[in-house]
Amino acid sequence: MRNRGLDSEKVICRRLDTARQEIENYDKYDYILVNDRLEQSIDQLKAILLSERLRRSVRPPTDEEQAKLALADRNRLENMRSRIQPILDSFRDNPGHCPH
Repeated sequence: MRNRGLDSEKVICRRLDTARQEIENYDKYDYILVNDRLEQSIDQLKAILLSERLRRSVRPPTDEEQAKLALADRNRLENMRSRIQPILDSFRDNPGHCPH
């Protein structure tokens, strides 16, 4: 964010504080979506939304829908804990970037 030069330091600090709070509460979420590749993140989000609809459906999912369910399941909290840990650590390791 700093390298883009679009936001003031105050705005950046506020956004980082918000992100830190959200990340620290990651274990309260059903799914974790790490937005590091936009197109992939969009596909994952669509799969999560579809999977939640399908879970409430009375009909069996199609093969294509099964693939979406599998994609969504990869983003479930229990499957993302190891992926989220370095992100959590980066926030803990750099607490002094913004004055509080």
